[in-house]
Amino acid sequence: RSTYLLTVSRELMYGNVGKAVNVCYLSICGFYVVLLLRVLLLVAEALSSRSVSAAAVYEVVLTVFILLISLLPATQPLFAMAQQAMAWTAVERASASEKRQLVSQVVSERKDRPDRQLQEQHEALRPLLVWSIMGLEVSYRTVSKLVGTYAATLWASVLLPAVLTKATALYETAGGSDTAAFKDAAAGVIGGA
Repeated sequence: RSTYLLTVSRELMYGNVGKAVNVCYLSICGFYVVLLLRVLLLVAEALSSRSVSAAAVYEVVLTVFILLISLLPATQPLFAMAQQAMAWTAVERASASEKRQLVSQVVSERKDRPDRQLQEQHEALRPLLVWSIMGLEVSYRTVSKLVGTYAATLWASVLLPAVLTKATALYETAGGSDTAAFKDAAAGVIGGA
């Protein structure tokens, strides 16, 4: 039974399904990069002209909304894979317990370190039972880090400059004279510096 599960797991993760999943997530990452560049170009275009049309603002807001909403279906399978990795990690940790090591000593065929045989067997199976997408082992930490990095990049490269430019324009409209000092102060407040 366990041999069958390992064979199925190996075929899923390293066979055609695994290759298809890697291609799909590579395509999804490419899609997100293209959308980020599109938003960046829209914001740069809007910031270069003094008057921003409502259509340009609508397009930027709609694209950012699509980016954020599409993250849920894109990451859902990754979180399921991360749950599988977490379950296997729990099995590995359980095999290191004192009771499991006693069982390992009883059933072990090795004489050098019989108490670690069961744990080492579970550790050896990790590559077969934990997903690896685009060279990264799928875990909650990895998925969260990737999504957080993307959101931070979106904020720092697109939304923050737009907010600063709009704040500077409002300051100038209100009769402010030292625009450079205002930009420095605004960047410190908004950027958290």
